Amino acid sequence: MSFTDIILPLAQAATMPLWVLMVVAPNWHITKKITTPWASVIPLAVAVGYYMTALPALLKVIIGSSTAPFADYDGLVEFFDVPAIAIGSWLVVVALDLFGATWMFRHLHRLQAKTWVISVMSTWVFLFPQFALLVFIAVIKPLYERRLKAAAGTDERVPATV
Repeated sequence: MSFTDIILPLAQAATMPLWVLMVVAPNWHITKKITTPWASVIPLAVAVGYYMTALPALLKVIIGSSTAPFADYDGLVEFFDVPAIAIGSWLVVVALDLFGATWMFRHLHRLQAKTWVISVMSTWVFLFPQFALLVFIAVIKPLYERRLKAAAGTDERVPATV
């Protein structure tokens, strides 16, 4: 059993309790307490640590590559063909998805969103992170901000239900 066989499941398992709590129990006081953007620091630190163990492979691809990585398709294929780089990159994706989810989760609570909205949006971020964050920023957040302004007594029009 290699280091890779341990680190990837361990890093993903460390993030799963946060995802489950955001979906199943978004208003539980413990969920609100532990679900901060800082929660994504642990998987990100694991990713950076993993990249450090894979530094020779990373440098070999960046410096000794026949094509510049990221310059074209062949460079990308060569870059991500190294298992250590692919796994480290996946760990970064896991950490950034968790960061986006916790950021959105905190905003939904600040905007006093209903529990079902928080659960649905957390599920969407888990399944389709970029799309869900775009929907949140473009649609959900402005609607709830308008609703809060209307509740405070400003003269802005408010949608009937959200």
